[in-house]
Amino acid sequence: MEHLTPANRTYIRELPQGPSMVDNALALVHGSPRDEDEYVANIREASEVFSFLAVNAESEVAALPFFFGHTHMQGLYLRAEGRTRGVSPPLTPMPEVRVGLEAGAAYLINPGSVGQPRDGDPRAAYAIFNSRTREVALRRTPYNHLATERKIVVAGLPIKLGVRLAFGR
Repeated sequence: MEHLTPANRTYIRELPQGPSMVDNALALVHGSPRDEDEYVANIREASEVFSFLAVNAESEVAALPFFFGHTHMQGLYLRAEGRTRGVSPPLTPMPEVRVGLEAGAAYLINPGSVGQPRDGDPRAAYAIFNSRTREVALRRTPYNHLATERKIVVAGLPIKLGVRLAFGR
């Protein structure tokens, strides 16, 4: 907080709570559709969120794929035919995993983190969603995390934020 200007702090404080609908094609939340600060990091937690969405099915956003963050762990959860499944990109040099969204299934999609990954893969993580084809590409790309680590230290931020970049944890 000490590095933000008063105007930046006000801007952040006044941001609307999610979910935010985008072009009637997807919904954005920070933590989960239930709570901006909720962590969704495993199938059990995703299943609880899907149950919440089912109870609130009349909501205009309930049927949209939800993109969330907060955990900094790239992956995708889907609920179809009463069962929750997870898709996590393998920790390999693969730059991309593509997933076609099934009609009638509910989705929670975490694009990951371009900085501060928490899933053991130090590459920058992000997602591309094609709303026309209903396909998500979960992508990874290497970057110079040592330069970023140096910038974190120079900025006076906690050193552990820079060190963890090399390990993705």
